[in-house]
Amino acid sequence: MFVTYEQFGVLSDMLVDVIQQSGKTYENIIAIPKGGLPLATHLANKLGIKNIILPNQITHELFSENDTALVVDDLVDSGITLFELQEEHGHFDSAVLFFKPTKAKEYNIEPTYYVKTTDKWLVFPWENPNEKPNREGYEEYTCYFDGACKGNPGPGSSGFIIMKDDKVQVEESIDLDHTTNNVAEYNAIIMLLRRVVDLNIKDVTIYGDSKLVINQVLGEWKVKKDHLKPMCQTAQNLLKKIPNYKIKWIPRDKNESVNKLIGGKH
Repeated sequence: MFVTYEQFGVLSDMLVDVIQQSGKTYENIIAIPKGGLPLATHLANKLGIKNIILPNQITHELFSENDTALVVDDLVDSGITLFELQEEHGHFDSAVLFFKPTKAKEYNIEPTYYVKTTDKWLVFPWENPNEKPNREGYEEYTCYFDGACKGNPGPGSSGFIIMKDDKVQVEESIDLDHTTNNVAEYNAIIMLLRRVVDLNIKDVTIYGDSKLVINQVLGEWKVKKDHLKPMCQTAQNLLKKIPNYKIKWIPRDKNESVNKLIGGKH
């Protein structure tokens, strides 16, 4: 069954009503990538919740302080994702659009809030290439970022390019006295995201050649290095201000234009 963007919006509003009728309030939303991110943003806006947190940012206190955290995903299928979180952190409230009770029996998981039960295979709009959201007034931009240094650590650079209709709109780079490749890459994506937000760009596809930075920012990988954690948090906070975005990894040779911009330090 295909879920359209229009249906997603209607179902999301219905879920807001269900949560409000419970009388319970939450201070934090934990968004399960990738399907939980659009729903988490919608719920946060409607319910006035300021903090959207990814699984790699979870602390024990989030689940122990008066149940103020709400875990959000698009659906509960087998229930394995919520089960694993529950095993690690204990009880928490959860909200989804669709609940598959037959499949979820295996892990004995039932979400706190849901809109519909189903046993059908679901395809959400962000998973369906033929489904286009209502983007009236949006202009699509393509961006590239890169950062590198000589020596690792050593002198380096960070830079980015913003393009529309295959034409460069903005390009910027800065030199860094002493850095590492990962810090330079993080600095590059933060520079880019700040400019995207400043320009009020609403629809953007971002490309970079750092798997570490991209996967950490998207919440797919944990941030193990303490000095990278605040940079990752900054990037994630900036992403929350962009209505529609995609971040994709590309090989280094496909990121040549930005690499030249920063002086070919790879």
